[in-house]
Amino acid sequence: MRKIFIILLSVVLFGCTDQLTQSPSNQLPASEAITSVGDLQSAVNGVYATLVNDMSYCGNFGLYADAKGGELEYLNNYGHLGPVINLQTDKNSDEAAGFFSTFYVAIYRINDIIAALKAKPLAEASTPQYKDLMGQLHAMRALYHFELLRIYCPLPAVATDMNAAKSGIVISDKTHKSNTTFTRNTLKESYDFVITEFNESLKTIGKAKSLGSLNYWAVQGLLSRVYLYLERYQDALDAAKDVITNSPYALYTIANYMESWKIEGASEVLFEVRTSDLDNAQRNSIGYYTSPDGYPEGTASASFKQFYDALPVGDVRKGVLAKEKSTDNKFEAFYCQKYKGRAGVTSPLYVNNPRVIRLSEVYYIAAEAVLKGATGGQTAAFYLNEVKKNRITGYVDMATVTIDDILADRRIELYCENARMFDLVRYKKVINHHGFANPLQPTDTRLLVSWPQRELEINKDF
Repeated sequence: MRKIFIILLSVVLFGCTDQLTQSPSNQLPASEAITSVGDLQSAVNGVYATLVNDMSYCGNFGLYADAKGGELEYLNNYGHLGPVINLQTDKNSDEAAGFFSTFYVAIYRINDIIAALKAKPLAEASTPQYKDLMGQLHAMRALYHFELLRIYCPLPAVATDMNAAKSGIVISDKTHKSNTTFTRNTLKESYDFVITEFNESLKTIGKAKSLGSLNYWAVQGLLSRVYLYLERYQDALDAAKDVITNSPYALYTIANYMESWKIEGASEVLFEVRTSDLDNAQRNSIGYYTSPDGYPEGTASASFKQFYDALPVGDVRKGVLAKEKSTDNKFEAFYCQKYKGRAGVTSPLYVNNPRVIRLSEVYYIAAEAVLKGATGGQTAAFYLNEVKKNRITGYVDMATVTIDDILADRRIELYCENARMFDLVRYKKVINHHGFANPLQPTDTRLLVSWPQRELEINKDF
């Protein structure tokens, strides 16, 4: 039985129960204990720690877009990732409540910290460390709102009306009294908030590499992704180009590509969620789902395997898939090799840092933006070729590229990194899903997660 803590929005946003008045082990009570920048660092660490669970990047959400995008199948449906693959994320599903609580709990903690600092400012408020930490809080608040939008709302490309009432999510930027009720904002208001928060972060967040924490370059990369979803291509290119040109990150090479999955702080990783032998999603982790000795609910689908087989022999990314079977000779299939465990850990299937954004994706964003008319950068072919020549032995540059070229390379590069379904929906492409006789339309509501039943009961105007 998976361990899920269902915390409703009416609780999450203002903490009205005895459970939330007690201090979780990974969070300082902000209103009482943040008296120094060191305390603030601990509180920020506590927010990051909320993401290490089965409904976060470390578990079901980490494979969400691959599962719904037809890239994954299961040999045995244990009821963990299987319901996502089967598009069974209705209002009574574990995912409906689990995703909701994961991201809104993190947002509530951010709001609590910011409110406490406004009520009782720190003497170190002018120091670089304080400003960096405040930038991280705004960046996290933006990112978690964005993920809620991707989970529960139609993407802008297929939305009927961005200004329609209650078409977005509840924007949570403050603490609330226990008798507060909520109405969802419009989709436009929700995305505007995400952009505002990311830009607020960029004013103060630091630029240095920081393992497991957001920095300036990660925020710019994530902002370029948001702009891409909104089809604001010039803004997407400008943000992506800043990362590509000025950041300290570098594309993986052919020589270190496969090794990169075993280490923390690899050269391409702008932001990853840290796990350890003591802090991980255990049997609901991405590593356990993609192993024959775990829950074999994350095997390669036949359609992905067909695509994979057509890759050039010299493409190092052919190493991300391998035929395996369990130690008892069961569950033979092709499995993703990205999550076999970090070097030196005791529980390798549990301990894999999910990559939230990598530099290669930023190159794809730049290429796509140029094809859509953005100016001031290199050609679209340049950006795509830069990735491919670092993946394929003997690669010859393409003179011109198409959107389909970019989507195809994203498909292999970002396999099992939560991108595929979102890419198909953005371009209004049908999804050929092995579980359904007919292709899924990009507007199919089963590609979304329903709002939790208990939330609908409590917030009647939701």
